[in-house]
Amino acid sequence: MLGVTISAEFDGIKELSPEDDGDFQYEFTIQCTSCRETHKNNVIVSRNDAYELSKGRSAANFVFKCQFCGKEGSINIEKGPKPLKNDSKMPLTFLELDCRGCDITNYYPGNSSWRCTGESGQVFGDIDISEYEWYDYDEKANVEVSIVNIKFDIIKL
Repeated sequence: MLGVTISAEFDGIKELSPEDDGDFQYEFTIQCTSCRETHKNNVIVSRNDAYELSKGRSAANFVFKCQFCGKEGSINIEKGPKPLKNDSKMPLTFLELDCRGCDITNYYPGNSSWRCTGESGQVFGDIDISEYEWYDYDEKANVEVSIVNIKFDIIKL
């Protein structure tokens, strides 16, 4: 099992989370565990996707065949996403993945929309954190709000 952790600094924000109604697209760089070759393209994994594995009767959210050694690998989203709250212990494991035949080496947040909630209760939707920071204005509280120093890491669980 692998986890994706998130940490950030909030100013005027209570929480941050992916706008995941099942079709959120998580983007990763993966590496084959057999030959250690890195897949040439980033891969997209969504909780709503289900692909049959070549062996057995199970399915996974993402299945691939290594172009170098021919081994099959898969990724299943087991738990998550969990919102990062202003009072969360950081870093927070917001996504848990069952990876078989591959390791995730990087996570990229910019493929889909995120949302956050200001301390005033104002909801900011469809935000882009691909630059690992975000700024806006909370009209309810009449203050500037921001999320900066956004960091993602991959950990073994």
